[in-house]
Amino acid sequence: MQLSNIFCKKLLVSLIVFSIYIYTQSFCLSNVYAKSPQEFSTETLLADSSDTPVIEMEKLPKSISFADLNSDSKITISDFTLWIGYYSEFARLGKYNPLGDYNNDNRISISDFSLWLEAYSSYAHNTYTTSLKDNPVSIKLNPNYSQEDKSLVVVENSIGEVYFSTETELSDVNYKTAGSTTIPTGNGSGNYTVFWYCAGNDIYYSKRGKLVIHEVQDGIAIVPTMNDTVTADSTWCGTFQLVWNDMKNEIVKQDVVFTPQLKMVENLNKEDFNESMLSEESYYKTFGLKTLELKEEIENGIKKKFNITSDILDDFDWSEDALDHSDSVDGSFRYFLYAMLYKEFNYLRSFRSQGKGKFGENYDDVKYFGIGMGDQLAGGQMYILYYKSEDDFAIMVNTDTNDEVIFYKNPKGNTFNEMYANMNTEANNYTGDKSFNLGDEFKAPYLEFNVKRNYSELKNKRFPILPSGVAEIYDAIQTISFYLDENGGKIKSEAGIDVEVDISPAPDDIPDGYQPRYFYLDDTFTIFLREKGKEKPYFASLINDITKFQTIEE
Repeated sequence: MQLSNIFCKKLLVSLIVFSIYIYTQSFCLSNVYAKSPQEFSTETLLADSSDTPVIEMEKLPKSISFADLNSDSKITISDFTLWIGYYSEFARLGKYNPLGDYNNDNRISISDFSLWLEAYSSYAHNTYTTSLKDNPVSIKLNPNYSQEDKSLVVVENSIGEVYFSTETELSDVNYKTAGSTTIPTGNGSGNYTVFWYCAGNDIYYSKRGKLVIHEVQDGIAIVPTMNDTVTADSTWCGTFQLVWNDMKNEIVKQDVVFTPQLKMVENLNKEDFNESMLSEESYYKTFGLKTLELKEEIENGIKKKFNITSDILDDFDWSEDALDHSDSVDGSFRYFLYAMLYKEFNYLRSFRSQGKGKFGENYDDVKYFGIGMGDQLAGGQMYILYYKSEDDFAIMVNTDTNDEVIFYKNPKGNTFNEMYANMNTEANNYTGDKSFNLGDEFKAPYLEFNVKRNYSELKNKRFPILPSGVAEIYDAIQTISFYLDENGGKIKSEAGIDVEVDISPAPDDIPDGYQPRYFYLDDTFTIFLREKGKEKPYFASLINDITKFQTIEE
């Protein structure tokens, strides 16, 4: 330490003597100057300097990088030589170069030299640090995306400005030219990929990434499995899982693995839902080589079984080039997989209209059906899974088929599987009265929606097949339509994949002092449909913005 102090003192004396010599000799070591900061050009300085080529200064922290005047990521006598030039020009001619004014007093003096020397000492003795912290920035899907708020993402905990692009991947090189600090917005239904770059600062690293936003229709997102994360208004039906299972087990005979792997594909490979969870009369599915004969077979099959037509078959390409030609192309087979679920059900006894009311804090004039005070005839078909309060309960309605309609208010969980498991846990632990009693009330909103998802994340995706083959998904589509009123409901869902392979009753008497319960589904809730005796539901929907599920008259 003593030697270091002696060294710094000797260096200081030498530099002061050197500067006096330069001043007295009227020798200008730099031809670069500017009469004002606005006139000064860094490019001119570097071009006129004979120092080493310019490289990125990110190797030095900003706290000392001001002293690196020739931008070689080192602080040496070469930088001091440049500073002496600025000092000499200012002292002799009054010409001011802001690169030499470290204390921002609009003059170049010995005070600036002291700051330079301090930076030099830190560099020479390696007393600075270049270690940076991880940027805590988080870019998430906007949970309130709607007609009113079309922002695709929300930004949390950003250090430094955040740049976005929906077209170009952003990097250290292009984030300012290809990106914008304006949060991107959506335009109705569609798939969006948001690339982002957070610039960081002298303490935090920069960070970049991308967020893939799946297609939504009128703000209702279709998720492919009950293990996929749901945000705001979402829906699921098991039809896409059925066609995926057939593709995986009957055609490629292995898990589907992309590079990089998609989370939704990981979830689909788990086969969390299968045909054993449905009664045979409720669904139709088939697969085979993609031919016009197969298309006709599907059309006839669903007509015969459900007396309805398909909404998605014509969305696939049935032109000659898109059909199977395995008889002429060695080792290549084109397959089409299809599934439809169709159900209609009625309650054992119809409910009555309950007029209009509020839904949550933001929606008025929502139409409801249910059971009001003194109207208990429909109560016998109700079964209480659990009841904690009017904002935390689950209730089931029996139907004239083997379908059960389950309402779960203010559900807890990030996926439908988590919601369903949490609901069942509460139900299993509930020891209260599970009968719908005289004095209890129930109301649920009328629901109707029809949504479609083109799985663009899978379109034209190739994946390997062992031992040396390859498969490519050309198209994947799913639709879900659902209707619920005071009499019952109806659900229709279709899914298709185009792939090429190479190589209980109510009591009669009510005890005195009974405290009525209010099963009002007048705020966020989840609805499940399942068949009696089945472990898993075959349909789920999260209702948050009621205007997406019911047309509200002004």
